Amino acid sequence: MFYPSKVLGFFDTAGGVEAVIHCASKPLKWSVVEKKMFVLFDLGTTKASFVSVPLDSFVYPLCVLEDHGGPSNRYVVVLPRRGWVQHFGRDID
Repeated sequence: MFYPSKVLGFFDTAGGVEAVIHCASKPLKWSVVEKKMFVLFDLGTTKASFVSVPLDSFVYPLCVLEDHGGPSNRYVVVLPRRGWVQHFGRDID
């Protein structure tokens, strides 16, 4: 399970560099992203959704788009390009 997040900034600590993030309200299964290619998620709206984390907690860089026309905290995760072949390959004869 992963929490897509919006990076708000970075700061130095005695233990190294950390990031301040605004994270999703619910975890996201990577298998769902691989299956659907585009997955909607909401950034959290509570104070607990804003946290600082060490840089080694970052797993994947993602292409994330705003859901224009949707709520202001709604975004779309896009499967990285390396996974697109499974979606487009099945349509080629």
